[in-house]
Amino acid sequence: MTHTTFDINTDIATLIMAISDSVVHFDTSNVFGDELPVSPDNCISVEDNKGLSPIYTFSTGHAKIYQPSFQIVFRHLSKETMHRWVELVRDALDGKVSTIINGHFYFNISQVGDVFDLGRDNNRRHESMLNFTTMVDPWYT
Repeated sequence: MTHTTFDINTDIATLIMAISDSVVHFDTSNVFGDELPVSPDNCISVEDNKGLSPIYTFSTGHAKIYQPSFQIVFRHLSKETMHRWVELVRDALDGKVSTIINGHFYFNISQVGDVFDLGRDNNRRHESMLNFTTMVDPWYT
């Protein structure tokens, strides 16, 4: 069995980069698997927010199912465009079940709470945040 390094930030950033519509396209230039960088102005970060204790399954396979939580922070010069980004990501992630990302099996992804408006940063860019929880088997084969 091959074990891959489990990093919730990288997995969820990978999933977000697969989201797009006719106007919005996410890629490595605007999605980051860590805190928001100083630039670009318009970007998204995925930040590990710890989560709950693992569930022990008593199975002969993988005995632990992890329950990490994560935050997605959005920053944009345009409040309207940022809200469009939030809607796209929320609609794509909330309620997602049975998904394999980078070799890790996600049983589910669920939004926790509502969109949290963070106001503006020191450079007057709009910021918002979404919180999610998930259940994952990082050693899925």
